[in-house]
Amino acid sequence: MTPGRPLEILWLAPYLPTPTFGGGTRVYHLIKAMAATCRIDLVAGEENWEERYLDELRALCRSVHVFPRPIAARHGRRRCQLRSLASRHSAQHWMTRAAAIQDHLHATRGDRAYDVAILEHSFVGCYSLPPHTLTVVDQHNVESEILVRAAKHDRSRVRRLYNRLEGWKYGREERHVCAQADLIVATSERDRDTMASWQPAPPVTVVPNGVDGARFHPMAPGPEGPPNVLFVGAMHYAPNAQAAQYFARSIWPHVRSQVPDATFSIVGGSPPPDVRQLADLPGVVIEGYVPDVRPHLSRAGVVVAPLAIGGGTRLKILEALAMERAVVSTSVGAEGLDVEPGRHLLIADEPSAFAGHVVRLLHDPAERARLGREGRQLVTGQYDWATLGTVFKSAIVGALQCCADATPEAHEVAASVHPSTT
Repeated sequence: MTPGRPLEILWLAPYLPTPTFGGGTRVYHLIKAMAATCRIDLVAGEENWEERYLDELRALCRSVHVFPRPIAARHGRRRCQLRSLASRHSAQHWMTRAAAIQDHLHATRGDRAYDVAILEHSFVGCYSLPPHTLTVVDQHNVESEILVRAAKHDRSRVRRLYNRLEGWKYGREERHVCAQADLIVATSERDRDTMASWQPAPPVTVVPNGVDGARFHPMAPGPEGPPNVLFVGAMHYAPNAQAAQYFARSIWPHVRSQVPDATFSIVGGSPPPDVRQLADLPGVVIEGYVPDVRPHLSRAGVVVAPLAIGGGTRLKILEALAMERAVVSTSVGAEGLDVEPGRHLLIADEPSAFAGHVVRLLHDPAERARLGREGRQLVTGQYDWATLGTVFKSAIVGALQCCADATPEAHEVAASVHPSTT
């Protein structure tokens, strides 16, 4: 094998990518999969992190630079939302844009020539990038679509109006960032089709979310307790908070009436007040942030994904399936995953039907075990992070080779990165 030189990558993320939440898990594992054959400079914004993950990222990357975001300040999110009402920019623009990050990019502009700039989410498209650099936007979701969906489901008229306005503003920004890119990476076929319809649009490829099958594996459940239903998701993320409330208020009473000793556990950091109040309902337990979700998954009889809002693909479903847990989801919750309802998980969109699936599984350990086996076989075969990292890099090298027809500089870069490193 003829060795090729490593890709020089500037990797921009709105948060420090750690495997403790959905988006961070994706970025962390893509960096981990590519670090052996690429030289990565990571620039991230974050308000807090666990030191051990920062040390891991420093070991994987050539350099890691972390800067506070406006949202990190006290009441930062609210200030950004108010600022958006008085400007043409979305709140997300003000939440993400950090002057310190742009200053850093300007200060280091002449230090290195990058082959590729990877933008995690269109959020970070607000920064000025080094010239002559292939730009890749890794779109975890179609963010403006999530805002439009939120506007349809919010019970507050003010919130509905705000989300419509925010969706319109961010939709313009999202399309603009993607139009300037050389390659867009989507996490599902559905998102790919949506973004490919935008005009103008660069090539769009799919690299789905994945799972670390060695870490998320079947575990002994420990001492037997009451039947447990589990929902996992970062509670500061509005679609997750809405899903927790929907399940607890509209579905859980039906389950509890038929399985009186069952418990419903909500795991996820930063639960807002309306989620914390769910602890007043019979059998509902708010776990909040946990350092390791695996023990909670191992104890769960059923894992639920009752989402009505969202995009991309749900990593928590993949992790539950990898641990051979039975999963019940809405259609939106399972969106983008190559799952077969009835074989890998169960799907229902009406509260009574969703509750019926949960109750049946709680009463049928053999069916739970069958779904778990099928689910793990699917995700370990199709959604392994190491394989997906290879697909991700291959897409980038392919984009470099396409650009080689346009400029001599791109041709030189593409020729120097040997395909065998992908």
